[in-house]
Amino acid sequence: MNESLRVFYDRLINDDDRNWFINLVMELLTGQFRANPDKNELFVESRIMFGDLLKLDAPVQLYECIIDKKKLLKTLYGALDEYNMSN
Repeated sequence: MNESLRVFYDRLINDDDRNWFINLVMELLTGQFRANPDKNELFVESRIMFGDLLKLDAPVQLYECIIDKKKLLKTLYGALDEYNMSN
């Protein structure tokens, strides 16, 4: 599911398409895997995020699970501030 979100969902351009995709994933999980997941839990509360953003100054940037959303925001705002000050 995570890979499908990364490959397809992240490229969708409007809420109608994103909602369609989420409903499709829920339908497949229910029908094909006989699962009964909570839609809010999967797509809002504990959405899995991966990226190589947390250690922007590291010599090798590793693609890792982003668990700490506050750390992600701090890193992104820091990079934005640095960019804005250099331009």
